[in-house]
Amino acid sequence: MEPTHQPFTPASASRTLPLVSRIVLEAIELKREWRAAIHRFELLQVEADTGAESAAAREARRDAEGLAGRIDGCLEELAQVGCRMRDLERGLVEFPAELEGRPVLLSWQVGESEVAHWYEREDGPTERRPLDDLFALWGS
Repeated sequence: MEPTHQPFTPASASRTLPLVSRIVLEAIELKREWRAAIHRFELLQVEADTGAESAAAREARRDAEGLAGRIDGCLEELAQVGCRMRDLERGLVEFPAELEGRPVLLSWQVGESEVAHWYEREDGPTERRPLDDLFALWGS
């Protein structure tokens, strides 16, 4: 069963950033390593030219699988906080929130100092916009 969390406010979401940013930066680095392991595996498979997996290719595949598992672990850690990774490439994280009783998403991206953007759930991050005075009224 997934943990349930209260909707975030901008202040409560921003308070999670020391932990969230560490997890996101780790996941980004792991994905870079995963891609390198996949590339190494593919090159070793082509070099083998037999259709069978060589010992070196098997090791590269296992490395990639281990890295994928660690990425999944990072995503699970974010879920435990109550947020989720929207875009690993951009380091974009969503925090469930409410505005005037309707569900919305607060948004943070690697490099930002606080949670200062939001969008409607049905819009997605392409409609990411700065928080307005309504969110500022939430306080801490």
